[in-house]
Amino acid sequence: MKLTKLLERLTYECVNGSVDVEVKDVINDSRRVSEGSLFICVKGAVTDGHTYVSDVVEKGAKGAGGAGPCGGAKACDCYPGGGQPLCHGPYLSSLF
Repeated sequence: MKLTKLLERLTYECVNGSVDVEVKDVINDSRRVSEGSLFICVKGAVTDGHTYVSDVVEKGAKGAGGAGPCGGAKACDCYPGGGQPLCHGPYLSSLF
C-alpha cells in the first residue's frame, strides 16, 4: 500500500524523504522491521523507538514516524501535526 494512502486522513508533516513509497506493513518493534516496513517510533518506559531509526533504515524500512521528527535520512520521516502522539500507529495498522 502506498504511504500516501495510509496517511491521507491524517494531519502530518514529512520532514525527510517522500511519502510516495510502497509500504508492506506497519511495525513498532525495531527487531521485526524488514524491507518495506513503516516503523512507528514509540517512546516507552524503558527505551525510545526514535533511537532505532538508523537501524530500521538499514534493514530497509521505507519510513519512520513518531511524536516528533525521527531523523531517518534515507527514509520518509513524518510525524503528526498538532503534536498528536504516536503517529496513529493503531489506525495505520488497521488499514492492512
